[in-house]
Amino acid sequence: MQSYQSLLKEFLMGRVYDYRTELQYSQERMAEALHISPRSYVDLEHGKYFFSASTIDFVTSFTITSAAAISVFRLASATSIC
Repeated sequence: MQSYQSLLKEFLMGRVYDYRTELQYSQERMAEALHISPRSYVDLEHGKYFFSASTIDFVTSFTITSAAAISVFRLASATSIC
């Protein structure tokens, strides 16, 4: 059974990658948004290092924001169709 640290690490790696591709950012641009070097970002995305508290905050805030945006989009789409 995996430890909670490894599960959290895998989850965050996936969220950061998903966020970056959704925004159509390069790894360099994402590193800039996180205020880290491009090399550090690549290492984070590939699981070489763990995320800092500020990166975790950034990733989790995106998760909440994305869920809210999707809900609003679905509501707007449903209203437009009716």
